[in-house]
Amino acid sequence: MENIDAKIEEARQTFMGFYKKQRLYNNVAFALVIVLIIAAYVVLQAWLGQNFLALGSVGVILILLYVYSRISRTKMEKLTKGYISEYYGLMKEKVLPEDRYPHSVMDFDRKLELSTFTDAGILKDIVRINTRAVVSFDFRGQEATVCDMAAYRSSDPKQTPSYLGKFISVPLKLDLPGRILVYIKPKVQGKGPDVLDDMKKVEENDRYVIYATDASTYKALPSNFVRLLDTLTVDDLLVDATFSIRADQTQVALSYTDALMVIPLQNAFDPSPSEQYGKNLQTTLSILDSLK
Repeated sequence: MENIDAKIEEARQTFMGFYKKQRLYNNVAFALVIVLIIAAYVVLQAWLGQNFLALGSVGVILILLYVYSRISRTKMEKLTKGYISEYYGLMKEKVLPEDRYPHSVMDFDRKLELSTFTDAGILKDIVRINTRAVVSFDFRGQEATVCDMAAYRSSDPKQTPSYLGKFISVPLKLDLPGRILVYIKPKVQGKGPDVLDDMKKVEENDRYVIYATDASTYKALPSNFVRLLDTLTVDDLLVDATFSIRADQTQVALSYTDALMVIPLQNAFDPSPSEQYGKNLQTTLSILDSLK
């Protein structure tokens, strides 16, 4: 585990070294362009009176700057994608190792469909999602997935997400006549799921609230599942958790703060959030395993 943490920090430092060097080169190139443009006007226009030649020289300089900028941006985008991919690959190795999660594979380029979230019936009016680092793994003989997800109620890219965290999908086959939502409450007041038109509140305490479409659906929920909910604890990192349970699909939305969700750049990698997430993931899957 410490070796993986060291690799993540090494990858971060290597990337930031390239980034700072590239930014220095860009600043030098920009300064050089300014000097060349001034020189072109002073020498060709002011001294020699060659207005058209001066304008042509400026045009050539600006074209060269544009070409350099495109090359620099392409290189930086490639380096950034490489670092993010390496980071998530190492995080997968740390949090979802093969010996604990059989057949676990990360597909960095895979994107989940919007319906993956909206069909879970957690939040209303979600119009787009962003997913990253989808990891598939075996759970009770079926392919389950977990990924980073942000869900939005607007197509405006500047809008903050209505949901941000780790999203787990498990294709359990359950004998349920309806659906169930379980919301583990945050330490502070939270809104929770709002797709409740067909739901009734069937149980609530200080830690969680359970909604079901009807009494028979709620009775089908194993008592062991409800008891195990107390093992998943919210704190300053895990904001809240929502379980969406249906006959053919069960999903869990674990909301996390930036301490886990933001990729380390300027600051050194802190292993604590990922270690806690790993424990949360094990606990969540243990809870799901009680569903029969």
